[in-house]
Amino acid sequence: GRVVAFEPNPGARAVLETHIRLNDLGGVARVVPAAVGAAAGEVAFSAAGADGMSRVGSPNPGLGAPSERITVPLVALGAWCRDNAVTPD
Repeated sequence: GRVVAFEPNPGARAVLETHIRLNDLGGVARVVPAAVGAAAGEVAFSAAGADGMSRVGSPNPGLGAPSERITVPLVALGAWCRDNAVTPD
């Protein structure tokens, strides 16, 4: 099988990519630096380091750490799969 992970948070993405490399999973796991939504474009993202509680839109009130507001790519999943010859199952 193959895994495609969409991770817009730069901090969390760095941790994920490190784990993929350390576990020698580069041949089956791919990380896409984008958020997934209904249409392609860009979106405001509140990132808090590598915290998985970061999110699109306003900062997560459940985070103890301050968030950094960044703009990230937004992809439509169907279009991304078509453009990358991926058939989800």
